[in-house]
Amino acid sequence: IWKDVLKIDKIGIYDNFFRIGGDSIISIQMVSKARSKGIHFAVKDVFNHPTITGLVSIAKTQENDLALKPDQGVVTGEVHLTPIQHWFFKNNLEDKNHFNQAILLQASQQLDSSHLNQVFSLLLSHHDALRLDYHQDIQGDWIQTSLAKVEPFSVQEIELSHILSETQLAQSIEEHSSLAQQSLNIEKGPLIQVVLFNCGEKRPQRLLIVVHHLAVDGVSWRILLEDLESAYTQLARGENPSLPPKTHSYQQWAQSLKGYASSQTLQEEIPYWKKIVEATQPLPIDFNKGPATGESARTIALSLTEDETTLLLQRVPKAYRTEINDILLTALVLAIGDWTGTYDLSLSLEGHGREDIIKDIDLSRTIGWFTSIFPVHLNIENPNDLAETIKTVKEDLRKIPRKGVGYGILSYLENESSLLSSSYAHPPRPTISFNYLGQWDNAASQTGLFASSQESAGRTSSSKNIQAHLLEITGEVKQGILHLFWSYSRNHYHQQTIEKVAHTFIERLKQLIQHCSQENTFGYTPSDFEIGETHFLDLEKRLSYVPGEN
Repeated sequence: IWKDVLKIDKIGIYDNFFRIGGDSIISIQMVSKARSKGIHFAVKDVFNHPTITGLVSIAKTQENDLALKPDQGVVTGEVHLTPIQHWFFKNNLEDKNHFNQAILLQASQQLDSSHLNQVFSLLLSHHDALRLDYHQDIQGDWIQTSLAKVEPFSVQEIELSHILSETQLAQSIEEHSSLAQQSLNIEKGPLIQVVLFNCGEKRPQRLLIVVHHLAVDGVSWRILLEDLESAYTQLARGENPSLPPKTHSYQQWAQSLKGYASSQTLQEEIPYWKKIVEATQPLPIDFNKGPATGESARTIALSLTEDETTLLLQRVPKAYRTEINDILLTALVLAIGDWTGTYDLSLSLEGHGREDIIKDIDLSRTIGWFTSIFPVHLNIENPNDLAETIKTVKEDLRKIPRKGVGYGILSYLENESSLLSSSYAHPPRPTISFNYLGQWDNAASQTGLFASSQESAGRTSSSKNIQAHLLEITGEVKQGILHLFWSYSRNHYHQQTIEKVAHTFIERLKQLIQHCSQENTFGYTPSDFEIGETHFLDLEKRLSYVPGEN
């Protein structure tokens, strides 16, 4: 299972999951894959017991007797809006229907459209979030409902075999994909659109899947793609396709959040968030020519090499017990500081949001929009001391309560929260955001039916919609390479400004990779000793073989 999710051949039973390329998103995938093989443990167990030996000591061959059982039937009825969905509707987008996530796949074999129709009908029946429906009540509040059934699914087929030029083919795929992106409707349906592009006998088909963001997030895509490949492969073999048992539904999660919102545990986070909000400062801008619309947005893409990415994922974390976000955000603070002259950064950070805050809730196979968005304030005293800089950012990130999931709950679900008092009704929002989407190379199963396609999947958000931030940075690993996308508002920045900062970021990241990859680079920080016994055992083992350590 570890080899499958980490894409590493040599793994030892004492290797730390997070030191050899694992992250919180992959841990969710690992829990799901283990479950399918009859091995049961929770995501929190991966953090508390991050070695195979440790997991063996607590894993079970049958699921715990959960107080709240996952609903294995078709979930119907009202679903409370989650914090991120409240955030979506509060933003008052010009075109709410056109705010999607999409993926364009390349098929390794000829796909049968009738098989695809059966598979997507099964996926909509199994994953309740794909059947969500929205309407406004007489007060203007948005109501979310999980429908009992939808119309039989129909994949749209588009014939492009007559196009000989590869350039024209890519343009045509992008044009048709953009039209599909505009076809979703949150009130009338559908929330999902699928297009099969037939590109000729000598060229592989492309499969476009578009889902409205209200129903999907980065972790959900991994679940959806794995189920798509598994169900299609079963059907192609003449079998009746089936999917693994459901974990807790989006409806159950949303209901549980309502109770958690008034908990004492959450109330204790308020002083921390008030302090962060008060420290929020905007980035400088070059000029102000109007709102940051989708139409004004432009994107700069930069990448590491495959070797640099491998070091970042598998070698760098061992130096200071870091996660990839620690290093990426350290590079960001340094790059922004090199630009502004002050190494003091306020930003919005996105997390997967599936945190272990409610007992007996398992979301490892649940599709929906769980994302958490929360403000972060990072400050570096001495940017020339890379070791101290990494440790400082790491410790600031570890101080975030429950990985930030509480901020949205306090902002949108707890009406008595101090965050919603008069002075915080419109808290200052950072003008820069960062989101690391994780590694996509392990998103599909081993059969290799699909791979990522190089063509554009079209515009995912309407050009009329106002961007939440003036500068949005997204990172992901595909085909073993880290890609960074810098999306900025042309109404606020010159292209050369963002290009310079983006290239500085890459240079700073390379410096950090080189520093952490040196043989004797090593150091602990206070948070390494906060989770439990595992860290002390790791310390004892590490000290036993590091030359020169007492």
